[in-house]
Formats: sequence, structure tokens, C-alpha cells
Amino acid sequence: MKRMFVGVLAATMLAGLVWGTSAAFAAPPNRVSLTLTCDKSVDDHAQVSVFVQHAGGLAGSYELTCGPNSFSGSRSDKTVQYTSGSPFGISIASFFVVTTAGTTSCSGDYQLPAKVACVDALGVGATLVAR
Repeated sequence: MKRMFVGVLAATMLAGLVWGTSAAFAAPPNRVSLTLTCDKSVDDHAQVSVFVQHAGGLAGSYELTCGPNSFSGSRSDKTVQYTSGSPFGISIASFFVVTTAGTTSCSGDYQLPAKVACVDALGVGATLVAR
């Protein structure tokens, strides 16, 4: 009985070791979280069109909006996107913020993780966070 208990215990420990090791070496998920947040002073809206750069090419475009006159009507918009390859960057096709003072436009390519602010001369705008 004692031998059987020791054998079961050893088998359980071995299984836990193998499973724990494989989980520890698992590849990161092929996903990107995108969050657009408007400043409180954005009195109209902000919109961004983003492509995710990954090992297989580009994924997207993904549209996010924020602000009182946006499609969502809220101060922030978030999405999680899955890609066929490991993501490494974002490409912002268009990013604009509309306030009573005018329209500010931004674009560009950024490595992950990225925090991109698009603000006017008064510092009012929106921020896109990609991780």
C-alpha cells in the first residue's frame, strides 16, 4: 500500500512538472489591445484607424472613436484584436481630433507597446494605447 501511494505521488509530481514547464514556455498570444481615450476638453470627437503589424503582414483596419459627438458617445473605446502572427507594431492610417478650436490630424508607425497622443496647440486631444 505504501509503495502504491509513493508511485501515485511520483507520477502526479512528474505530470505536474511536465504540464507546468509547457505552460511556462507557451508563446505569447497573438493579440493586441487597442484603447482610445479622449481628454475631457474634447467637445466633439476623435477617431483613429489602426492596422496591426504582425509576422504574417497587416491586420485591420480597426476603427475606434470617442467624445460626446462620436459613434460611441463615450470618453473611451477599446477593442482586442487577434492576429495570425505575433504582433510587433501598429500603423495609424488616420487619427484626428475635432474640437471647437479645429481639427488636429496625426499618423505614423509605432512599435508595441505604444502610447500615441494626438493633441492640438492647446494640448487638447486623444491618446491611443496599444499593447
